[in-house]
Amino acid sequence: MARSATPEEFRKELIADIVDDAISSVLHAVDDGLLKISFSVSRGKVVDLNSDGLGELAGWYTGSDGWRAMYTKERFVDDVADLKNYFQS
Repeated sequence: MARSATPEEFRKELIADIVDDAISSVLHAVDDGLLKISFSVSRGKVVDLNSDGLGELAGWYTGSDGWRAMYTKERFVDDVADLKNYFQS
């Protein structure tokens, strides 16, 4: 963030970072089996995020091409952007 940012701009960015961290922590807890979550889709099927999420929910959220990058309207810091091509051959 630029040094000339107003307190309101700083708060807005700080809140976005805190929310991203909180969501990521919850998803890590689901991935690790510490938090058991399931939900019912409109047709009545129950989806168990612990098994159907394949232990990758946090990665799908924070990854360079993940949910956050696809759906956010806020700015975010992609901490792993420099690794994007590292695992591709």
